[in-house]
Amino acid sequence: MKKIFTLISMALVAMSVNAQTESYTAISEDGTVATEFTNAELVGTDLVATITGTHVTIKGVSSKTPEDLLASDSYTESQSFDNTNWPLWKDASWSQTNKNKNIWYYDTDGKTQIHAFQFRSVTGKGNPVTGWKSKAVMTDGVFSKLTADYEGYYFVPGTSTTTPVSGEYFEFKADVDGMFKIGFYIANGANRYMYIVEKEAVRTLSKSEYKVEGYVNGCDNLDGSPMYQSSILVNDDYSIGDAAFNKSYKDGALTTVNQLNQPKYGWFVFNAKAGKSYLIFCPNTQFGFRGYEFTPGKTIDEYTPVDPATGINNIKAAEKNDADAPIYNLAGQKVDKSQKGILIQNGRKFVNK
Repeated sequence: MKKIFTLISMALVAMSVNAQTESYTAISEDGTVATEFTNAELVGTDLVATITGTHVTIKGVSSKTPEDLLASDSYTESQSFDNTNWPLWKDASWSQTNKNKNIWYYDTDGKTQIHAFQFRSVTGKGNPVTGWKSKAVMTDGVFSKLTADYEGYYFVPGTSTTTPVSGEYFEFKADVDGMFKIGFYIANGANRYMYIVEKEAVRTLSKSEYKVEGYVNGCDNLDGSPMYQSSILVNDDYSIGDAAFNKSYKDGALTTVNQLNQPKYGWFVFNAKAGKSYLIFCPNTQFGFRGYEFTPGKTIDEYTPVDPATGINNIKAAEKNDADAPIYNLAGQKVDKSQKGILIQNGRKFVNK
């Protein structure tokens, strides 16, 4: 079986030569979560991790989640609780995401799914909501328990007047204008959404105000490696990925992948104004936080996605190359050795003059 490209080691390393760029990694390659998360402070019902850089302050919130209140514990149907006075909780925590190796891609036979690639990140507890209230649950017409009711408390872009007060979310703030690059992982599931919200104005950034790059589960190059995408589609409803993506290879041919149903892992890139706070969260699940880069004075208009092939080549340089391996052009078409230009062989790019 062909050895895979090791992409993890390329994520959120020193990709910029700009000396002003600061960066932070929330989890090491062996899965060790950074001390800011393992030593997070419990503030009320929130487990708060604080990260402080040269220009950047980040707050990660992982909230306790409510337990059902049973009638046998003397709670009654007429009692009323909300997020400010709920008496029974499940613990909040921070832990690594993607620990089950559920990122897959095809081997070069186009058929064998390989589960050996991790894009590690850190995740918390609780869907981000602006509040909740109690709701009576009846069993055969008899009151059995009180449970939390979140209806009407999920954040809705352009409609909600307050930002989430609990659940997992991250707050980013810089003391100078600049550009953020945030590493993320979103688990498998249909139509996962991601919001970047300017906190003070309760304004959700439009899809034209940020870029998404990285990988989608099962979207592969012709050589079987995960397909890096410099521009992953952001839809009008803030879901990420194409509903019918036909640029992935299986059995040596293009195939259709519904990206909306697949895990996604990569980087959000957006502009930040000095002194403003920006929230990043997924309204219907907890997203994984990989880390960040912040470059003062830079904007996304100046940003060019870094093709990680260079990092892959460095890693693969020590491996034995097959001189007779097939050669492809950048369009994924098989060519012979007489072809000129940028070509790919053994998973490496080279220039044939």
